[in-house]
Amino acid sequence: TYVINYRVGSCTAAIVFADSSQKETNLFRSYTLSGLQPFTFYKVWVQAVNKEESSTLTSESSNVEAFTTLTDAPSQPQHLQYVNPQSTSVRLQWHPPLHLNGAITKYNIMLANGRFVNPQTHSSKSLAVSMTVDGNITNTTVINLT
Repeated sequence: TYVINYRVGSCTAAIVFADSSQKETNLFRSYTLSGLQPFTFYKVWVQAVNKEESSTLTSESSNVEAFTTLTDAPSQPQHLQYVNPQSTSVRLQWHPPLHLNGAITKYNIMLANGRFVNPQTHSSKSLAVSMTVDGNITNTTVINLT
């Protein structure tokens, strides 16, 4: 039996892994940790356990391995607002997504003339503006509206 320990931030979790394939001592054992969060730094280490009738004997911890999970799509930007609309321009501002899941590299901004724009396909017959701003910007002015 093995205990797989992992840490994210100040929280530590442990998974007990019973391996019944222990025929040779030089084979690697493997276990897939699932349910991890995207773009998150983890530390992991393993302990071997021998469980006898009335006692449990646990090894010293293995070396600690550290890794960061891959990025994923962010959640939606929060609190979109328009500020001071003019006859041909409007200022937009928003908060970054709650779950960045990586580094935000850009924001796509779509403005339609009274019709809903599908955010996945960007399809609308009355799309007035489609633009991109840098990922560290959370406001912009849309100009030349007609």
